[in-house]
Parts: sequence; C-alpha cells; structure tokens
Amino acid sequence: MNFNTKVMEIKRDESFKLHGRPYYVNDVPAFTWSNSGIEFCAKFDRLTVFFGENIVETPAFFKVFVDSVEVKTSVVGKGTAAVLENFRDKMHTVKILRISEGWNPISVEKVQIYGKNPEFMPVPDKKRLKLEFLGDSITAGFGVLADGEKMEYTTYEQDSTKTYAYLTAEALNAEIRTICISGEGICHSCGDMVGTPFIKFFNQTARGIDGFTPDDYVPDVFIVNGGTNDKRTHVTSEEFIDGVIALLSDIRSKYPKTPIIWMYGMMVHVFDEELKEAIERFNKTDKNTYCFIVKSVNEYKNQRGTYGHPNVNASVRCAGILRRKILDVLEK
Repeated sequence: MNFNTKVMEIKRDESFKLHGRPYYVNDVPAFTWSNSGIEFCAKFDRLTVFFGENIVETPAFFKVFVDSVEVKTSVVGKGTAAVLENFRDKMHTVKILRISEGWNPISVEKVQIYGKNPEFMPVPDKKRLKLEFLGDSITAGFGVLADGEKMEYTTYEQDSTKTYAYLTAEALNAEIRTICISGEGICHSCGDMVGTPFIKFFNQTARGIDGFTPDDYVPDVFIVNGGTNDKRTHVTSEEFIDGVIALLSDIRSKYPKTPIIWMYGMMVHVFDEELKEAIERFNKTDKNTYCFIVKSVNEYKNQRGTYGHPNVNASVRCAGILRRKILDVLEK
C-alpha cells in the first residue's frame, strides 16, 4: 500500500479543539486538569501521538479516542508515543484527554497520521450543552477502577472518564470541564495541612497556576462536588457555612446567569445540614443555586473503590440521578 504521512504540531491556533481551561507554555497547550486535552478530525489508517515530557516518576495516563475506540497510554519521562492503527483510511474523530491528575503539566507535542491520502480537519462546530465541574478525588476519578479492598493509590486505576461527571456529560451529549484536586476541601484538606481550598484552585488556569479569568466557555450548568474532605476535627459548622457561601459568591461573580448545583454525599454525610443552610442563606439573594444530596457508596454493594471512593458502579448510579437533576434545573 502506498502510504503518505502528515503531521500536525499541537500549537495555538492549529486545527484542533481544546478541552479544558486554556493554558499554554510557549504556545503549546499543557494539561494538568482531568479531562483536558484536544480533539480533531482526520482521515488515516494509522495514528501516532507524541507526548511531551512527564517530569515526575509517577506515570500520567492519557486516553486516545478514535470514534468509539478507546486506548489508554502511560506517559513516563521523555519520548512517549501512542500508536493506533488499522482504521481503514476513513475520516475519524480523535480526542486525546488526560485522565489521571497531577500538578505536572504535560503536552501533546504533535500528531502524525498515515494513509493513502491523510488529512486533518477541524471538529465541526456544534452547539452543545456545556457543563463545568469543581471537585476533589470523586470528580478526578481516584481509585474509580480499583477493587474496594485496595488501600493504595495508583494512576493506572484512576480514570476521569469513568466518573459520575464525565458519564453525566456523555448522557447529556454535553461538553465538560473538570477542575479538581484529590484530598482538598472547602476549608481544609483531608490531611493535617489546610491544603488548597476549592476557592483557590477554582481560580487557577492550570493546577498551581493562578490567574483564571472566564473565556468563551460559559457553562450552562456549574456543578460543585465538594466538602467530602472537610472534617469536624478541623472545621466548625460556621466555618463550613462561610466557606460554602464564599465559594458560591466567587463562582457567581464569574458566571452571573449559570445555575449552580452543589452535589454532596457520595462518600460521607458530615455537613449535610450546614450545606443546606449555606445554600438557603445564599439563595436569599441568588435564587439559582441548588443543594443536591445523594446517597453514599456505603449504602450499596459493589460501589466502593480505593479507600472507599466511588467506583464505576457508583459513578453510573450518580450520573443517572445527576442527569435528571440537571434537566430539571434547566427546565425551570
């Protein structure tokens, strides 16, 4: 077969769609947030994705979608590439997403396609529902693929595309942004240090990089899934209420008309009443924010992953009820 090749350098203004908050290093998009990456259309038989350096020892995981085909690849050190082949020289939609979290930005440096007449094309512009999620490990997919007895974190068992958030977006045929860091809370992390509260990393363009300002991605619904890591040993009821109101006020300042749903309870129910009170206070002037408390994974069989985190089964359950809640809110 007479094969030809084409290469697309992944730089600003090339023919790809960016997923996630825009963050560039020397005009190259770099990805820290879960579900951030690129998407494009191309005609090819074989596809090679070349990744930038991962400067930490822990492997980062990306997922390459070609239409309905999904392939995971670990990015370790320098020179990582993913090769997918036997796609019969047809036009395909390709999406490349980071699915394990980390502070280290990783880029997709270039994509090379092979075939009789290989060709890159932009993704058709479609008006779709837009969702944005702000969360912790539940949204990042910590241990979502792990056995419930396992008490160890591994990146190969983290997959943000298997979480309730991504599955909800899929069910609604919606675009998604996820801003999430495992272990963080509204007021205090799950550890002994305060950590990085939600209100701080909500204002980050990339993880650890302050300065986010809204762009042309304005969500139709904004979902917070937070409070799981706040403990009564570190946080009082009034501190939690004040923290929730402060975060909601900051979200509202950036998205004046977007409905906000605060989802809570997938793991614990420590601050149920405080959350209800905070949103009730906030709604005295807002009227467009909703408290959505769901059942814990501990009330079901086979819904616990690593350290009691929601696994895929729990994600499917919660995606179903969140989808209905979103549709209900949008109808109001």
